[in-house]
Amino acid sequence: MAINGRQRFGSYLRALREARHLTLEDVERLTLDEVEPVTRSLLSRLENGKARVSTLKLLALARVYQIGLGQLAERLEIDCELAVDDPEETERVAPQELMRRARQAVQHGQAHRALFLYEQAEIASLSDPGGRRAQIRARFGVARAMLAAARHRNARSVLEELVDTSLSPADRARALYLLARCYLGLEQYLLAGAMIDSLRRLEGEVPADIAAQVVAIEAEIRDWEGQLGQAADSWRLFLDRALHGGDGEGVVRAMVALAGIERRRGADVEAARWLEQARVRVEKQGLRRWLVRVCLERGRLDLAQGRDAHARRVLTEGRKIARELRAHRELFEIYVELWRLAERDGQPGQMRACLASLRHLARLLERVPCHARDLVDRLGSGSRLSAAC
Repeated sequence: MAINGRQRFGSYLRALREARHLTLEDVERLTLDEVEPVTRSLLSRLENGKARVSTLKLLALARVYQIGLGQLAERLEIDCELAVDDPEETERVAPQELMRRARQAVQHGQAHRALFLYEQAEIASLSDPGGRRAQIRARFGVARAMLAAARHRNARSVLEELVDTSLSPADRARALYLLARCYLGLEQYLLAGAMIDSLRRLEGEVPADIAAQVVAIEAEIRDWEGQLGQAADSWRLFLDRALHGGDGEGVVRAMVALAGIERRRGADVEAARWLEQARVRVEKQGLRRWLVRVCLERGRLDLAQGRDAHARRVLTEGRKIARELRAHRELFEIYVELWRLAERDGQPGQMRACLASLRHLARLLERVPCHARDLVDRLGSGSRLSAAC
């Protein structure tokens, strides 16, 4: 049975109330002096997913539950936007098991299912008096799942709430690293660099897994600065650490990044070699979202080489998988390349079809990639492209 967004948010509100040992009557009494009090009957309907909540009522609940308004608002937005069809039974499942399933879902490119499972883990941990550590882990999981779903602003909201709480040095380093990833996704590279600088100033040793990931972020910043040689060196260092650390996804990430750098440097043979290795690993490990990235980069390489027919085949393959995964960012980038291919081949009908898909996808993205600047006028003022650049 499908669970709609309001039902998911209602379950979260109920878990917050019960974790604080409050009754419906208690909440009504505690919000009497608010601009918009929350009555017992309304709260009951909210918890059962049968009513909508205004911003002022959300503010009242945030004060009673001693939780940030941003966290509540972010939770409401995500729950209402990301549908989960036929979720598995999660009642009476330990938070640790839910988080294990969520990590597995992320690895298979199922970002929305992962988000649902992390949220259920958070709800389960709220009822545990000693579940503070589990709650923090679940919040980190929610942020990671949002990043996987390309919801960088929402992930940033979660992480900023976490940074404002009492975290261990290791968790604070993890939060700053993930914030840097948020800013990379928003193409705010200077802020990403500032997060890494803050991370390096922390007292104590940075966890090994975070230290390795910092190298990848620095590689992306060097790439943005146009320092392709330094970016490639950083990616090779990250690749070496990922290989020795058994980070299969990290290995593929580095290979795809190196392929893109070599393509832009005109080293097509080297780029193709990286992509072939990445594809073998992706198919072996079942990393479907990364298969989309491999197809996209292979299509770009084929287009640069004038191999239009092969480019169309691999881009179409990537489009099919991206649609199944609801990977809107990757799907947008694929349609950009298909539009350019149609323009080069003089296919106005295909160009119009691609533009229609791009307009739709632009409304679903927080930030449209700046490398699609040449499509600004065609996408129209209703898209978020101009704001992104």
